[in-house]
Amino acid sequence: MTSGVRSRLCSLAILASLTWAPNSFSETPTERLARLYPQLSPAELREKIRVTRTPFEFYRSFVALFYDELGATPLTGTTFAAIANDTGVCIGDAHPENFGVILNDRGESVFTVNDVDDATPGPIFSDFLRLLAGISIYSPSTPLTPLVQTYVDALQGRMAPTSTLVAAAIQKSQSKGFSIARKELRSDSELKRDATANELSPAERNALVSALAPIGLTLVDAYRYKRLKGGSFGTTRIPTLVDSAPGSTWGGKRLLVEFKSLFPSSVGAFIPPTLIPDARVRVPQALTLFQRPYGVSQIFRVLSMQGVTFLQRPRWSGNVDVELDDWSGIASASAMLALYQNEAAVIGRIHREGARFPTDYITHAVQLSPQDWVTRAQQLAERIQTTYQAVRIP
Repeated sequence: MTSGVRSRLCSLAILASLTWAPNSFSETPTERLARLYPQLSPAELREKIRVTRTPFEFYRSFVALFYDELGATPLTGTTFAAIANDTGVCIGDAHPENFGVILNDRGESVFTVNDVDDATPGPIFSDFLRLLAGISIYSPSTPLTPLVQTYVDALQGRMAPTSTLVAAAIQKSQSKGFSIARKELRSDSELKRDATANELSPAERNALVSALAPIGLTLVDAYRYKRLKGGSFGTTRIPTLVDSAPGSTWGGKRLLVEFKSLFPSSVGAFIPPTLIPDARVRVPQALTLFQRPYGVSQIFRVLSMQGVTFLQRPRWSGNVDVELDDWSGIASASAMLALYQNEAAVIGRIHREGARFPTDYITHAVQLSPQDWVTRAQQLAERIQTTYQAVRIP
């Protein structure tokens, strides 16, 4: 942990010990979202709202709203007062579809968090609340209490057994490996484009070539587009087809890589943004922790191109995301619960290894009753769904 990150954790601990006061929301729900997403124009904000067709999609898309709601409720004098002092590596957006199986450069598969955009030193208790609230919104009939025990067990080093759904995802990951999905390709040397695609300028192509060279990758084809859905609404994406060197880790294979522009962490709606490190510091630290002990692919990097901060990441077919609509359509309720328990265990493991003072955090987490966690998560879920109903565009 760098000295800069360590000092921010100290500042966060001091901040958490202060008396929390609820935010005063005199603004309309739409004005509130505009405040939380200043990088979006009114038209872009309206479109971001319009494309969220369900409460869960809205929950996924407006991460900063979750943290704004978390800060709207006083913590002092509640059962969460002690745990609010505990800081560490915060996942940031631990909703139930931000998990999956990731391949490292040796072809090993690990089930873990697969989204690091919002990761930062911060209030780690919020991660588990975000998972619980997300499950409550997506599947209200799912019991949340068993997940609390799974989380506490993982904090103490007792990991949940691998569920059938995760085992199947790992098997799929191994069979797909570093390959490129055919749907991504127009030909072996050209990526498929749709109406939103824009060709790169010569300067952009040169920037890509320079970014790829240090890890032995050669540019074959690329284009850019702006993502217009989800929590990453408004980010620039650059799908990039590359060749690896014959003697490299990937043995001369043709690979798919993506460059994704990064916004400031949404956790800044709960803590002062000045306490959040630069993405070039916070994201690599989180990646290392999330994929421990297997190691992170060297393709994962944070870099600046033409004044924009990008996350460079592999887009292998062997990286298998959790897809709740697809999985819940074929799996029983008990199988889905087991999946959620695996996700809770991943968060517990990350917090056990990433907390600034692990013993204190574990003590405070155990002191909270399962109902404390569940009630707080359901309150957050209800308030976010209320906002969704207020702003949704039929």
